Amino acid sequence: ETVAPGVSLDWLWQRGDVERALAVGERVLKWLCDLAQASAAPGSDARAFVVEDADALGVDATRLIDAIVDVPRDVAHNDLGTVNVLTDGSRFTVIDWEDGLIEGLPVVDVAYFVTTLLAMIHAPSEPRERARWCCALWRGELPESQFAFRWLRRAADGLGLDGVQTGALVTMSWLQGAHSAGDREHLQTERTPH
Repeated sequence: ETVAPGVSLDWLWQRGDVERALAVGERVLKWLCDLAQASAAPGSDARAFVVEDADALGVDATRLIDAIVDVPRDVAHNDLGTVNVLTDGSRFTVIDWEDGLIEGLPVVDVAYFVTTLLAMIHAPSEPRERARWCCALWRGELPESQFAFRWLRRAADGLGLDGVQTGALVTMSWLQGAHSAGDREHLQTERTPH
Protein backbone atom coordinates (compact mmCIF):
# COMPACT_ATOMS: atom_id res chain seq x y z
CA GLU A 1 0.00 0.00 0.00
CA THR A 2 2.75 2.45 0.83
CA VAL A 3 4.49 1.80 -2.50
CA ALA A 4 1.40 2.23 -4.69
CA PRO A 5 0.92 5.73 -6.10
CA GLY A 6 -2.14 7.85 -5.54
CA VAL A 7 -5.20 7.87 -3.32
CA SER A 8 -8.15 5.55 -2.87
CA LEU A 9 -10.85 5.73 -5.49
CA ASP A 10 -13.18 6.93 -2.70
CA TRP A 11 -10.89 9.85 -2.02
CA LEU A 12 -10.81 10.84 -5.69
CA TRP A 13 -14.61 10.91 -5.70
CA GLN A 14 -14.76 12.83 -2.41
CA ARG A 15 -12.56 15.53 -3.95
CA GLY A 16 -15.35 16.02 -6.48
CA ASP A 17 -13.77 14.32 -9.49
CA VAL A 18 -16.71 12.02 -10.23
CA GLU A 19 -15.94 11.65 -13.95
CA ARG A 20 -12.36 10.59 -13.30
CA ALA A 21 -13.43 8.23 -10.50
CA LEU A 22 -15.94 6.58 -12.84
CA ALA A 23 -13.36 6.35 -15.65
CA VAL A 24 -10.84 4.66 -13.33
CA GLY A 25 -13.63 2.41 -12.07
CA GLU A 26 -14.37 1.28 -15.63
CA ARG A 27 -10.68 0.51 -16.18
CA VAL A 28 -10.73 -1.60 -13.01
CA LEU A 29 -13.81 -3.45 -14.27
CA LYS A 30 -12.17 -4.12 -17.65
CA TRP A 31 -9.06 -5.39 -15.85
CA LEU A 32 -11.22 -7.67 -13.68
CA CYS A 33 -12.85 -9.17 -16.79
CA ASP A 34 -9.45 -9.66 -18.44
CA LEU A 35 -7.97 -11.19 -15.26
CA ALA A 36 -10.86 -13.63 -14.97
CA GLN A 37 -10.45 -14.81 -18.54
CA ALA A 38 -6.66 -15.12 -18.24
CA SER A 39 -6.81 -17.05 -14.95
CA ALA A 40 -9.87 -19.23 -15.58
CA ALA A 41 -9.33 -22.88 -14.71
CA PRO A 42 -11.60 -25.91 -14.18
CA GLY A 43 -13.66 -25.62 -11.02
CA SER A 44 -12.99 -27.37 -7.75
CA ASP A 45 -15.58 -28.55 -5.23
CA ALA A 46 -18.28 -25.89 -5.11
CA ARG A 47 -19.36 -26.89 -1.59
CA ALA A 48 -16.31 -25.09 -0.19
CA PHE A 49 -17.91 -21.77 -1.13
CA VAL A 50 -21.32 -22.25 0.47
CA VAL A 51 -21.95 -20.32 3.64
CA GLU A 52 -22.76 -22.67 6.53
CA ASP A 53 -26.07 -21.06 7.38
CA ALA A 54 -27.34 -20.46 3.83
CA ASP A 55 -30.41 -22.64 4.47
CA ALA A 56 -31.20 -20.68 7.64
CA LEU A 57 -31.16 -17.53 5.51
CA GLY A 58 -33.77 -19.00 3.20
CA VAL A 59 -31.33 -19.92 0.44
CA ASP A 60 -31.30 -23.41 -1.02
CA ALA A 61 -27.58 -24.25 -0.85
CA THR A 62 -28.03 -27.40 -2.95
CA ARG A 63 -29.46 -25.37 -5.82
CA LEU A 64 -26.57 -22.92 -5.61
CA ILE A 65 -24.01 -25.72 -5.70
CA ASP A 66 -25.77 -27.43 -8.60
CA ALA A 67 -25.78 -24.15 -10.55
CA ILE A 68 -22.04 -23.53 -10.21
CA VAL A 69 -20.63 -27.05 -10.28
CA ASP A 70 -19.27 -26.61 -13.82
CA VAL A 71 -18.18 -22.97 -13.69
CA PRO A 72 -14.48 -22.17 -13.92
CA ARG A 73 -12.61 -20.67 -11.01
CA ASP A 74 -10.42 -17.61 -11.37
CA VAL A 75 -8.21 -15.28 -9.40
CA ALA A 76 -10.52 -13.41 -7.04
CA HIS A 77 -9.75 -10.56 -4.65
CA ASN A 78 -12.92 -11.23 -2.59
CA ASP A 79 -13.08 -7.75 -1.06
CA LEU A 80 -12.67 -5.43 -4.01
CA GLY A 81 -14.45 -2.29 -2.97
CA THR A 82 -13.48 1.17 -4.13
CA VAL A 83 -11.45 1.69 -0.97
CA ASN A 84 -9.09 -1.09 -2.13
CA VAL A 85 -8.20 0.68 -5.37
CA LEU A 86 -5.46 3.30 -5.27
CA THR A 87 -5.17 5.65 -8.23
CA ASP A 88 -3.31 8.70 -9.44
CA GLY A 89 -6.29 9.49 -11.65
CA SER A 90 -5.18 7.35 -14.57
CA ARG A 91 -3.26 4.29 -13.35
CA PHE A 92 -4.53 2.13 -10.50
CA THR A 93 -3.30 -0.47 -8.03
CA VAL A 94 -5.52 -3.02 -6.29
CA ILE A 95 -4.48 -3.49 -2.65
CA ASP A 96 -5.42 -5.68 0.33
CA TRP A 97 -5.30 -9.15 -1.21
CA GLU A 98 -5.45 -11.04 2.13
CA ASP A 99 -8.83 -12.58 1.22
CA GLY A 100 -7.77 -13.35 -2.35
CA LEU A 101 -7.99 -16.80 -3.90
CA ILE A 102 -6.27 -18.38 -6.89
CA GLU A 103 -9.39 -20.52 -7.43
CA GLY A 104 -12.09 -18.05 -6.48
CA LEU A 105 -15.62 -17.67 -7.71
CA PRO A 106 -15.90 -15.85 -11.05
CA VAL A 107 -17.81 -12.56 -11.48
CA VAL A 108 -18.05 -11.87 -7.74
CA ASP A 109 -15.38 -9.16 -7.78
CA VAL A 110 -17.15 -7.44 -10.68
CA ALA A 111 -20.52 -7.56 -8.88
CA TYR A 112 -19.08 -6.21 -5.63
CA PHE A 113 -16.86 -3.58 -7.22
CA VAL A 114 -19.55 -2.20 -9.52
CA THR A 115 -21.91 -2.03 -6.53
CA THR A 116 -19.44 -0.09 -4.38
CA LEU A 117 -18.47 2.15 -7.30
CA LEU A 118 -22.05 3.13 -8.10
CA ALA A 119 -23.04 3.34 -4.43
CA MET A 120 -20.10 5.64 -3.75
CA ILE A 121 -21.39 8.05 -6.38
CA HIS A 122 -25.17 7.69 -6.22
CA ALA A 123 -26.41 5.96 -3.05
CA PRO A 124 -27.65 7.68 0.10
CA SER A 125 -25.23 7.63 3.02
CA GLU A 126 -27.66 6.37 5.67
CA PRO A 127 -26.93 2.60 5.99
CA ARG A 128 -30.51 1.28 5.66
CA GLU A 129 -31.28 3.55 2.71
CA ARG A 130 -27.95 2.60 1.14
CA ALA A 131 -28.80 -1.11 1.47
CA ARG A 132 -32.21 -0.47 -0.12
CA TRP A 133 -30.51 1.44 -2.93
CA CYS A 134 -28.12 -1.48 -3.58
CA CYS A 135 -31.04 -3.91 -3.76
CA ALA A 136 -32.88 -1.59 -6.16
CA LEU A 137 -29.71 -1.39 -8.28
CA TRP A 138 -29.67 -5.16 -8.83
CA ARG A 139 -33.44 -5.39 -9.28
CA GLY A 140 -33.00 -3.08 -12.28
CA GLU A 141 -34.98 -0.22 -10.76
CA LEU A 142 -32.37 2.53 -11.02
CA PRO A 143 -30.88 4.40 -13.98
CA GLU A 144 -27.48 3.04 -12.88
CA SER A 145 -28.73 -0.56 -13.11
CA GLN A 146 -27.90 -0.79 -16.81
CA PHE A 147 -24.26 0.07 -16.09
CA ALA A 148 -24.11 -2.67 -13.45
CA PHE A 149 -25.83 -5.24 -15.69
CA ARG A 150 -23.58 -4.39 -18.63
CA TRP A 151 -20.40 -5.10 -16.65
CA LEU A 152 -21.77 -8.22 -14.99
CA ARG A 153 -22.88 -9.53 -18.39
CA ARG A 154 -19.46 -8.78 -19.87
CA ALA A 155 -17.74 -10.68 -17.06
CA ALA A 156 -20.12 -13.64 -17.34
CA ASP A 157 -20.01 -13.78 -21.15
CA GLY A 158 -16.21 -13.75 -21.09
CA LEU A 159 -16.30 -17.01 -19.12
CA GLY A 160 -19.27 -18.57 -20.92
CA LEU A 161 -21.58 -18.36 -17.89
CA ASP A 162 -25.34 -18.36 -18.28
CA GLY A 163 -27.84 -16.37 -16.23
CA VAL A 164 -28.55 -19.14 -13.73
CA GLN A 165 -24.84 -19.63 -13.02
CA THR A 166 -24.23 -15.89 -12.75
CA GLY A 167 -27.18 -15.43 -10.38
CA ALA A 168 -25.99 -18.29 -8.17
CA LEU A 169 -22.45 -16.89 -8.07
CA VAL A 170 -23.61 -13.41 -7.13
CA THR A 171 -25.97 -14.82 -4.48
CA MET A 172 -23.12 -16.85 -2.98
CA SER A 173 -20.83 -13.83 -2.96
CA TRP A 174 -23.38 -11.69 -1.09
CA LEU A 175 -23.95 -14.50 1.42
CA GLN A 176 -20.20 -14.82 1.96
CA GLY A 177 -19.88 -11.06 2.36
CA ALA A 178 -22.64 -10.92 4.94
CA HIS A 179 -21.17 -13.92 6.75
CA SER A 180 -17.63 -12.53 6.75
CA ALA A 181 -18.86 -9.20 8.14
CA GLY A 182 -20.25 -11.13 11.12
CA ASP A 183 -16.97 -13.03 11.44
CA ARG A 184 -15.01 -9.76 11.47
CA GLU A 185 -17.35 -8.26 14.07
CA HIS A 186 -16.98 -11.38 16.24
CA LEU A 187 -13.17 -11.27 15.94
CA GLN A 188 -13.08 -7.58 16.84
CA THR A 189 -15.26 -8.25 19.89
CA GLU A 190 -12.98 -11.11 20.94
CA ARG A 191 -9.85 -8.97 20.57
CA THR A 192 -11.23 -5.90 22.32
CA PRO A 193 -10.19 -5.78 25.98
CA HIS A 194 -13.11 -5.22 28.36
